[in-house]
Amino acid sequence: MLRNIQQKRLSRCKGSNEGERNKDMLVLSRKPGDSIVIDGRINIHVIKADKEVVKIGVEAARNIPVFRKEIYDEIKVVNKESINTEEVKVETISSTVLAN
Repeated sequence: MLRNIQQKRLSRCKGSNEGERNKDMLVLSRKPGDSIVIDGRINIHVIKADKEVVKIGVEAARNIPVFRKEIYDEIKVVNKESINTEEVKVETISSTVLAN
């Protein structure tokens, strides 16, 4: 059994995104009802599999943020933009508001 697990670890493929060049991707085949455990804290359950859609359930503690990738990417963009915004002084805002 352990040898089988070690062989599965060898069946990884390189991440395709720019920021994922140094990351590996473990590719698994699962059937509905099967699960995957990540770090002993996150359980991924395969609920249903159709032709092009796989319904999964994510079981994790409430303090572990879980997002769909497209939502997570948007959060990163907004966070980066907020860091790069110019600092506006309160005096500038108040004088603009009072002038109108």
